[in-house]
Amino acid sequence: MARTPGVPVAAALGAVLILSAAAGWYGAEGKTCTNAFPGLTSHTERAAAQLRSAPGGHYGHSHDHGHEQHLTPTDESTWMSLMPRRALRREEAFDWLMLYRKLRGAGAPRPGVAAGEFLAEASLHDVRLEPGSLYWRAQQTNLEYLLLLDVDRLVWSFRKQAGLTAPGTPYGGWEGPDVQLRGHFVGHYLSATAKMWASTHNDTLNAKMTAVVDALFDCQKKMGTGYLSAFPSEFFDWVEAIKPVWAPYYTIHKIMQGLLDQYTVAGNSKALDMVVKMANYFSDRVKNVIQKYSIERHWESLNEETGGMNDVLYQLYTITADSISGFHSNTHIPVVIGAQMRYEVTGDPLYKQIATFFMDTINSSHSYATGGTSAGEFWTDPKHLAETLSTENEESCTTYNMLKAPGHSKAVSYHGWGTKYESFWCCYGTGIESFSKLGDSIYFEEKGDTPALNIIQYIPSTFNWKAAGLTVTQQIKTLSSSDQYLQISLSFSAEKSQSAKLNVRIPSWTFADGAGATLNNKDLGSLSPGSFLSITKQWNSEDHLSLRFPIRLRTEAIKDDRPEYASLQAVSFGPFVLAGLSTGDWDAKAGNSSTISDWITTVPSVYNSQLVTFTQVSNGKTFVLSNVNGSLTMQERPEVDGTDTAIHATFRAHPQDSLELHDIYSTTIKGASLLIEPFDMPGTVITNNLTLSAQKGSDSLFNIVPGLDGNPNSVSLELGTKPGCFLVTGADYSAGTKIQVSCKSSLQSIGGILEQAASFVQTAPLRQYHPISFVAKGVRRNFLLEPLYSLRDEFYTVYFNIGA
Repeated sequence: MARTPGVPVAAALGAVLILSAAAGWYGAEGKTCTNAFPGLTSHTERAAAQLRSAPGGHYGHSHDHGHEQHLTPTDESTWMSLMPRRALRREEAFDWLMLYRKLRGAGAPRPGVAAGEFLAEASLHDVRLEPGSLYWRAQQTNLEYLLLLDVDRLVWSFRKQAGLTAPGTPYGGWEGPDVQLRGHFVGHYLSATAKMWASTHNDTLNAKMTAVVDALFDCQKKMGTGYLSAFPSEFFDWVEAIKPVWAPYYTIHKIMQGLLDQYTVAGNSKALDMVVKMANYFSDRVKNVIQKYSIERHWESLNEETGGMNDVLYQLYTITADSISGFHSNTHIPVVIGAQMRYEVTGDPLYKQIATFFMDTINSSHSYATGGTSAGEFWTDPKHLAETLSTENEESCTTYNMLKAPGHSKAVSYHGWGTKYESFWCCYGTGIESFSKLGDSIYFEEKGDTPALNIIQYIPSTFNWKAAGLTVTQQIKTLSSSDQYLQISLSFSAEKSQSAKLNVRIPSWTFADGAGATLNNKDLGSLSPGSFLSITKQWNSEDHLSLRFPIRLRTEAIKDDRPEYASLQAVSFGPFVLAGLSTGDWDAKAGNSSTISDWITTVPSVYNSQLVTFTQVSNGKTFVLSNVNGSLTMQERPEVDGTDTAIHATFRAHPQDSLELHDIYSTTIKGASLLIEPFDMPGTVITNNLTLSAQKGSDSLFNIVPGLDGNPNSVSLELGTKPGCFLVTGADYSAGTKIQVSCKSSLQSIGGILEQAASFVQTAPLRQYHPISFVAKGVRRNFLLEPLYSLRDEFYTVYFNIGA
């Protein structure tokens, strides 16, 4: 949002530019590196440690340095004195002073940077996801959750801290009134609701987020200092005294960013006034520390996770265009985001290099095939990712932060599944933000005499391109594993006649051979993967652009340069990373295959018609026949989709001759002899001995016969090698009961209930094959591959030991 006349500005925002640069000069003058495990632990470890109290007391030891560090706001001598004297040569001192004067004199939203130098993300107000699409459904789920949250409960701790009446009860988890990080989620909520409202213009959501801002305004006004938080300001005394406390600046960043988003995205001017007052308050705090002790003491206090304070202050500067004095923060991804923002604000090429170097480093040495990065919220040695593979690497908060930079099942992990109102971990906050802005990073605009639009992602959506007077609609043809091309269609609706330039990305994963584009059925020539197709013309409502990208299977080695890990590979189908359903095995059988199609094959869509789940009722509960760790057992029917229980209770029942296809669910075959194959172990069948085998013979056939209980909807599973013998359960059993084999001749051996114990209701499968599904050959078993994004809480592996 451009600077608005009459908007209140900060009297003195901190010296984030000075201190962030100064921290990178000579080691003797710099702050301690925090990119190490002992000094900066993950949120998970902090939560486990329950850091809910911190010692009182005064400041710790002070530092005695020769150079002066006296601050007076907006004073050039102050700016100069903040740099270590022996680090400044004459020309460096001049450049430093020129940077300050450049900032002081700048009034544009991006001072010091040429207009049109940066791509501008399309406003969320102008992007709408296609109703019913995958992204739209994800957005709606997030919207529904945001609407569930109660305003009084969200701001309870803020009101309590301000001494105001706090009706209702507080939320729990990390928002609990005894947790030091309380308030962080409220900041995320402000950001998420602003972006979700821009994406949907939902009136109910608008009322809720406005009510939260109003409540926080009352809290800040009551305290009267500019301070605003759900915890006492004494937490910052502990920070400045180098005493343990759980990342208060991290939370303050979330609150300030949330208020700023409420202004820039949702247009709430009250929120801007609030965040400016917060900036002034913390500017004064930092000035006091530096005046009383030293700038080094301030640096030492920053050995803590402080969120993206530099980023939010640069953003605030672009709005107020006021002088910046007295504040700095340092974490890792957020600080790089801030470095990029500094470049955009000042034009300083060093900070462009910092951001570019960071992204190059992550992408070349520290990112997984999924695009995620880090393990346990930390980076390890470059190109040594193999030993970091675990349940909780590449956490969602890290991915959230990486998406802001330019350029496995948690149900059984430490966290487990959270609840709606009693968890509020960091990933709750980044999660609601990420899914509130699914429409961003699709379209980017370039200003100029001829407006230009860059289409970066292919997501079904509509963009209101106001600069060109066009509405651009993007549609994607549904893709399956048997398709050879990804097909995109772009149509246009013109409000006025104007020349405009369209740049569409040609993905690097596609191939020049077979790639094509047509405009109004006219071929546009060859395409080069990894580049853009540019078209400048007078667009009209009859224009139609079609894109066709060849899509194939490919492997990608893990970023690890040690020879012993060279065989670890991820498998992708075009842009889709494929996950293999597995609880630990990852040994693929590629052998000496010359092509990937030798050991990975497609799953025909007709196979979905052969899937079935067998159920039985015992003690009023519905149980499902399941394959668990190679044993046939009865398990309680899962209440939700996307679980391993659903996978284990789904079987493919098919003839021994796979060419003889049938629809077992819709036609209920009785009397047929079928193989029963566990859903997640393609090519493996259940034998009459109740074991699993890759060998398909007569001892693997089961006769599907009418249920012995006489129920027309039930079936019994008779052993192909032993007529009259059936798979049976037992009497009044519970979850985990193993399947047995009993014959009619031994009716009394199971209490005379053979008919009921041997009868199952054949129902629709709890799981189906995704349209993009493949089978990969394995050493001990084959793997079912599906797009990673389609999984919820299933066990899987993204990497395979291809050389096994």
